[in-house]
Amino acid sequence: MISSFENFQSKFIEEALDNIHDLEKALLELELSPGNKELIERVFRAMHSLKGGGAMFGFNRLSEFTHRMENIYDLVRSGQIQVSPNLLSVTLKSVDLLKDLLNPALAESIQVNERFKKLAAAIDDILKIETQMLIASVGSRLTKAEESTTADNQMGTYYIHFYPGKHVLENGTNLLYLLDELHGLGQVFAISGVREVPSLEEFNPLHSYIFWDIFVATDQGQNALSDVFIFVEDDSTIEIHKISSSNLLDNANFVDRLNELSGKQNEIELSDLSDFIGESQNLSEPCSQVSEPVYASLEELKARGNSSIRVSSEKIDGLMNLVSELVISQERLNMIASRYQIAELKMVTENIQKLTGQLRDSAFSISLIPVESLLTRFQRLVRDLSGELGKQVSFTATGTDTELDKTMIESLTDPLLHIIRNSIDHGIEMPDERQRKGKQPCGKISLNAFYSGANVVIQVIDDGAGIDAKKIRKKAIEKGFIKAGGDLSDEDALKLIFLPGFSTSSVVTEVSGRGVGMDVVNRNIAAIRGEVAIDSEPDKGTTISITLPLVLSIIDGLLVRINQTLYVIPLSLTDRIYPVNSQLLNRNFINLITLDGVQYPFFNLRQELDLGGNPSARCQMVVVNHSEMRVALAVDQVLGKIQAVLKPLGRLYHDQKMISAATIMGDGTIALVLDTNAIIKQLSHQS
Repeated sequence: MISSFENFQSKFIEEALDNIHDLEKALLELELSPGNKELIERVFRAMHSLKGGGAMFGFNRLSEFTHRMENIYDLVRSGQIQVSPNLLSVTLKSVDLLKDLLNPALAESIQVNERFKKLAAAIDDILKIETQMLIASVGSRLTKAEESTTADNQMGTYYIHFYPGKHVLENGTNLLYLLDELHGLGQVFAISGVREVPSLEEFNPLHSYIFWDIFVATDQGQNALSDVFIFVEDDSTIEIHKISSSNLLDNANFVDRLNELSGKQNEIELSDLSDFIGESQNLSEPCSQVSEPVYASLEELKARGNSSIRVSSEKIDGLMNLVSELVISQERLNMIASRYQIAELKMVTENIQKLTGQLRDSAFSISLIPVESLLTRFQRLVRDLSGELGKQVSFTATGTDTELDKTMIESLTDPLLHIIRNSIDHGIEMPDERQRKGKQPCGKISLNAFYSGANVVIQVIDDGAGIDAKKIRKKAIEKGFIKAGGDLSDEDALKLIFLPGFSTSSVVTEVSGRGVGMDVVNRNIAAIRGEVAIDSEPDKGTTISITLPLVLSIIDGLLVRINQTLYVIPLSLTDRIYPVNSQLLNRNFINLITLDGVQYPFFNLRQELDLGGNPSARCQMVVVNHSEMRVALAVDQVLGKIQAVLKPLGRLYHDQKMISAATIMGDGTIALVLDTNAIIKQLSHQS
């Protein structure tokens, strides 16, 4: 039983973190449109879910705190108080606290306890201030109370037909807690029943076969009743009818009639109660209804809603490892089939290779995460830091559906946060300064993501002060990074900001100025085989571009041989292959070669990799795409196309850039994977 509870508790934490993320996102959107009732309702429901789930699974402090917040936003959605910047700031700080309250290692710490007390006091202050303002606007608390006593909040009797979904218990829901919550709203008379119970052989104890007809006399209104069923409304049948504007449960004859109907074990028909309800009540339509087919299969329920399911990252990693091993075995099978030349074996091998490729692509798609998953953190950073610095900054994003490997997403988060932080602190000017420059007082930061060949490019663009290359040179000379009088282009000068300890800021703050950051950004991006480029113009703005390989685990590759060593060139970068006479390379002093009427710069990999040996009379030129140009790479022989499972080289080879990984061939030999972009970039600087 303990193990089962811990399993449900773990599941609640995952769902609660999703709820908190959605809450944070809704709050940031609400700041832009404070009167949006849909967003207000979304915020309230997220808090209500956290409150109910927290109490159910032992997170009492979480439940207590969200209950405070829920009280405020209940007043907001009823129109009694307005969304204010102060309220949103306190709520966003509360979001951070909620994350810590879900962490057992932090929940009882001194720091979290202090934050809990301060934020609880801040919430109470907001309620006090808003209440005083409310009283002042209408003259007295009594007047306001009278105005807010609408028909919705008057005493009334409601009939609720509640048919829980078949799979509702599998989520850890205790249906009796829902009835208990209804009892907290007023007087309750509940009639239970069962329907369509299967035979003993087909009976599943995890399924629900019960329903309730419930009568509630309350002055809390329709919304309070609907909120009770917030956890189960997606897959249950719920109808709520208001049957009287008085308390029928105080009528002894009405209660006797309910007792009589409860003995029949059938669903209640409101027509059976017409003598008490009266003709004035319109019962043709429920005042609230959430309805789903009662005994829909789990598959049907998933198909009607979001078809996504939650899968742990460990399972995805395990799946990718199995696919990788399958690809290696597939290459072994290809070698056997080509060796024995058996027609039937070759046909089966080709079919398995096709299926393996499809499985590989499907597995990759599962492990990819859209850039959109990072946006809430960036929006929150822009909001909080710009407010702290007294600046006005808007943040926009495009191409957020661009997907990256989850490992890359994790490694990319901190570098992007630091780049955006620098853009706000160093780039965007103060509002009055921007106006003196003829700019809008509100600065702009945009994040753009897009595919570029076999790469993903992510750009952070601001319209701030830009970076002055002259100032960079001067600071670099003062700190001894470069010598005075050296010929350094603006492009190379801008790259100096990635050096350890380099900073142009004359003031050290909590945000920046210590010379630690951009060098770490550069190292972190390089660790995932990416590159960082910077382009800036004084008083116009700065663009920082991060270029990343699309995948890390398995690639389609072109297997080549140079001397006796096997190499793999990513197929996605390969454009064409040409056979040439080796003597043309030896007599070429400008590293240019004409292939099929087109002139290409080229590099002889046998020579550049210092592999020695005597080249054959004929070699092959593999033309690859590099940035906006094409470059030819000379190899001894192209052996064919393979699927390469990338294995890291280890720390001893971390500093070299030309070889990005290794792969195991079908016969157990090793082939090295060439990073053609790094090769061309490095050799171009050397020549």
